[in-house]
Amino acid sequence: MFKLAFLLSTLFVFLNANVYDYLLTSNVYSDVKKGIELGADVNGRIRGKTPLYIAVQNNNIEILYLLLKRGAKVNALSDGESPLHKAVELRKLLYAKALLESGANPNLKDNIKGNTPLAYAVVNNDVNMVSLLLRYGADMKLSNDEGISPAKFILANTFIPPLEAQDQVLAFSSSAFRVGSGAIALSIRNLSDYPVVVNYVSFYINKTLVNDLPLNRVIPPNSVIDSMAILPLPPKSLDLLKIDEDGITDIEYGFDVKYTIGNSPNSLYNTTIKELKLW
Repeated sequence: MFKLAFLLSTLFVFLNANVYDYLLTSNVYSDVKKGIELGADVNGRIRGKTPLYIAVQNNNIEILYLLLKRGAKVNALSDGESPLHKAVELRKLLYAKALLESGANPNLKDNIKGNTPLAYAVVNNDVNMVSLLLRYGADMKLSNDEGISPAKFILANTFIPPLEAQDQVLAFSSSAFRVGSGAIALSIRNLSDYPVVVNYVSFYINKTLVNDLPLNRVIPPNSVIDSMAILPLPPKSLDLLKIDEDGITDIEYGFDVKYTIGNSPNSLYNTTIKELKLW
């Protein structure tokens, strides 16, 4: 009898402690405040989401502050992501700052693709959010489930300037390019009064061959062929660049154009070095 009474008492307390949880999902401050006063659980879940996550979704910073003050867990996941992930995704700088000040983990990975809040900010190109997260210890080199880090994402979307070179016979100019995606195009001009056969084009990054292309095409005298060579840039070329903690990397890149004029084989080669400041 005593055991039954204890179980009923416990069930009564449990039900009464959580019956008001629904109030914490409201977008009205007074409803949430009343729910807390009535014993609602600030870390309870309604349809899998915590009140803190819902406050960010609902764009209600007053409720966010109230829940944080009452002990809401900042790193609890809802729909596979934390409140900080959602704040960053929605570009809510003040929300993100409040969550970070309350102990939100800037390096917590979501359960979707293993992305951190910083990855969300980088994809959004949200410079202010990136700066905020870095101040709170976000790691630029923390990779997601696909092996892509925020640093690598920035690098892959940074355009590298074109390159030009010439000798007495040929001149070339390249397009700008992104390391690890797309392609780089090379236009070649014949400066001479004789036909020139372009045999081979090679592209290097940091002294490593990235791609090469056999052509064996003739350029008539004093003419140009635009985009004569188009060389795809494989994703693995990103691994040729090392980024320091300040977001700086050096890239040395260049072309080697093998050509023949008359019966004479020749080579036009040029490289350049650029320092990139990624963040």
